[in-house]
Amino acid sequence: MPNTMHHRRHACRSRRQGTAAAATAAGCCCRRPTAAVPTAFKHLQPARQQHQQPRSTMLALQQQERAPDWPFRQQAAQLLGAATSIDFCPTAPHDYCVSAGTRMHVFDGATSAAKRQFTRFKDKAYGGSFRRDGRLIAAGGEASVVQVFDAGSRTLLRQFKGHKAPVHVARFAADNLHVLTGGDDGLVLMWDVTSGQQVSTFRGHTDYVRSAASSPASADLWATGGYDHICKLWDTRQLRCLASVDHGAPIESVAFFPSGSLLVTAGGTDICIWSMLGSGQLVQRITAHQKTATSVLVAPLAGAEPHVLSAGLDGHIKVIDPESYRPLTIHKYPAPILSLAASPAADVVAAGMADGTLSVQRRKTQGTAATEPTRLRWRPQRVAGARAHYAAPKRAIIGAQEADATVAAQPQVGVPQHEELLLKFRFTEALEAALNTQRWEVVDRVVQTLALHGALEATLAAAPPELVAEVLQHVRRQLGMPGAARYALGLADVLFNSCPPALAGEQTTLERLQQLRSAVAEELRTQEQLMVVAGMVAAVQQA
Repeated sequence: MPNTMHHRRHACRSRRQGTAAAATAAGCCCRRPTAAVPTAFKHLQPARQQHQQPRSTMLALQQQERAPDWPFRQQAAQLLGAATSIDFCPTAPHDYCVSAGTRMHVFDGATSAAKRQFTRFKDKAYGGSFRRDGRLIAAGGEASVVQVFDAGSRTLLRQFKGHKAPVHVARFAADNLHVLTGGDDGLVLMWDVTSGQQVSTFRGHTDYVRSAASSPASADLWATGGYDHICKLWDTRQLRCLASVDHGAPIESVAFFPSGSLLVTAGGTDICIWSMLGSGQLVQRITAHQKTATSVLVAPLAGAEPHVLSAGLDGHIKVIDPESYRPLTIHKYPAPILSLAASPAADVVAAGMADGTLSVQRRKTQGTAATEPTRLRWRPQRVAGARAHYAAPKRAIIGAQEADATVAAQPQVGVPQHEELLLKFRFTEALEAALNTQRWEVVDRVVQTLALHGALEATLAAAPPELVAEVLQHVRRQLGMPGAARYALGLADVLFNSCPPALAGEQTTLERLQQLRSAVAEELRTQEQLMVVAGMVAAVQQA
């Protein structure tokens, strides 16, 4: 009897391990033996098992097949101030401008290198955008003034003064002759670039206007979204509102599908898709983020099929399937995202964050391996005559005749010392060399380069007392210059925030601080006197 029980237990164990023959021989009755599959039907067994999968698993597999690949490599840059808006130029090489703090930065569309900065803002800059030909840039600001710049020379061409509150929206119309603006006063205005005059006013929003988009179907149709939860569709030719939709939360961003028949709004934690063929019917409401969705765009990431991309304060960028309206891929970023934009070909995706970080995702080309996020490499700006512009002198050519003309080698122009030190990542010595030039534009260029590297605060924190005294002296010297005072005071602000407390006890530092305090007081008195004179002149002119 014990032997019989032992055999049965062994047979049950073998049965659990999948040995059906041993279990049958021992007479195990725990489970019925699995029926053998005929040879003629063995090829149908995998298909039968596949159809028995749960429905949720099948939906997940279908979404995975439709999910676009993310063949992008990441680059990063650090800006001074939160990156509130990004806009790509429609013309090649598709440069992009970023509004951050009191400046507007323009980056090269092919290399992501910093090309130029626009600094003529009294306060924060908002909503910088290119004209379609890439020759002009319009931007709003905290000072309620809209400015139009020449994209190449940075010359200020126009100033539009009609809003009574900060302006966050400035967009060129398709005809390149008009600019549409939206401000926190709830007004939507249309301006003529040629004359600089306001041509039309659209009233209807009862709260801040924070986004606008032009319809691809018609150049006369504009969609504007505001904090009153309403998105309005305007006809700029008939000067009236065609449709209004209620998003249910303050609207941060709007975007059209390429056909112009669908409109996407982002606000709160939801993304809404509306049909604009009629009076604005809600097609789908998508709860995409845990915090406020700040930006939305429609871009063809995979082939010609457009996908909806949304970004939010939760630090996520989500790619939404246009068929099932479900997130296909989710990408996590280290800080809240305030702005999101893509190039016309969707080969570059840029995201601006609240801490001033600019993340640029560039599509990988064949043979490019995936790399970790890297900072933008800095290269010195070589002037005409530098040796990089000329080939090395050739040696004597065998068989040359005496009558042949001889071209003398071009003189070689050396690289400035501060640029060589920057190339060697000797930032403290580079700042010292720039200060020795006694040229404020050189110092500002080095400071901006260190800021792009994210090394400005660390450089000033590790600076010796002598260098700190030179920086303070430079700030005092440039305080009375109209073009250099703003940069010098910005440098002093960063220095005070990052300078160790131990340097405050240095005698040289205390003397420089006292001189700077006296210079600031004198400059304030001068400004007050100038304001009095300006008021007197204005009164005389009005009389």
